[in-house]
Amino acid sequence: MTGELLRELEINSDLMGRVIGEDMYPVSVMPECLREAVRDYPLRGGKRLRSALLRFCCGLFGGDVDSARFAAAAVEIYHNWTLVHDDIIDDDALRRHRASSHASLAEFASSLGMGCSDALKYGRDMAMLAGDIQHGWAANMLLRSVECGVLGDVVLWLARELHENVGRVLISGEALDVDYSHKIWDMVTIAEVRRMLEMKTGALLDFCAVSGAAIGMGIGEGVREDSRVALISKYARAIGLAFQLRDDWLGIYSDEEETGKPLASDLSGGKPTMLFLRTLENLDDGGRSRFMAFVRRPKFSHEDICEIRRIISDSGAEAAVLDECSALAQDAKSLVDALPRNRYNGLLSDLADHVTTRNA
Repeated sequence: MTGELLRELEINSDLMGRVIGEDMYPVSVMPECLREAVRDYPLRGGKRLRSALLRFCCGLFGGDVDSARFAAAAVEIYHNWTLVHDDIIDDDALRRHRASSHASLAEFASSLGMGCSDALKYGRDMAMLAGDIQHGWAANMLLRSVECGVLGDVVLWLARELHENVGRVLISGEALDVDYSHKIWDMVTIAEVRRMLEMKTGALLDFCAVSGAAIGMGIGEGVREDSRVALISKYARAIGLAFQLRDDWLGIYSDEEETGKPLASDLSGGKPTMLFLRTLENLDDGGRSRFMAFVRRPKFSHEDICEIRRIISDSGAEAAVLDECSALAQDAKSLVDALPRNRYNGLLSDLADHVTTRNA
């Protein structure tokens, strides 16, 4: 990551922390544990790449990036409600090195004297409600964009785009992810998983890029007809797929302390990632049997992780996925090269490299 991109990501992260932290939307939420859960994920920090992408694209298209601050905060909150619900679906106990929302709420319920099963149900129920409120919070934050000079018809278009298109596509992608995890892997193709990732991850990143362009240009309806906006949309979808492929690789090869999540959790959950499907595609019958023996295993020893890594690497799947990440980054950078030349152009080019080389 270049020094300039690092500085801009830090500036963006600090700004998002202030904007989200100062917003009064969650103040009246009751009970207190739910209010704290609503604020929790959005204020934990994280990568905040979506808000950075939105602000960078606003600057790329000649806008004042400060005018995009509420829209940028809105996509952060929106992204975080999906994480709250994802963690419930995946039964993940950790998020960013701390207890996940439903796990934290279950711990709270246990401290009040609830039995184990009741506490677990309380945690899931309250976390679902927290995600629901965050969804509403994101919509309200987006509408606040008129307070910093974004034209009303642009804000209306952004709101409609988020709820009419992004939400439907993103949730459909998540539903396919759940569906595939309950299927025999021979029934799921690499093309299907790629499409699911484009929906689950790419839809929101596309919205971030196009929203930034819309705010920068002062155009709502019809903004996607601009050929330059079509390029930044393709850029966002390319880095979205690259981001997810890198995420899948990190889920096996990273340092658990860096990611804040258990290694091979997708394998435990039975999720047929592109990395896993490419592995199976390249193995003989004996290798497939050895690899499939790890699927849905609840826990992995250090020796198990080493064996999983060896099988994937020896199959050639690791190299293939990393090569695809690099190719997607290059495609994204070539798209940016055809867009307005200013400092944000360089930041977006560096961002494409960053998503494919990050370690957390």
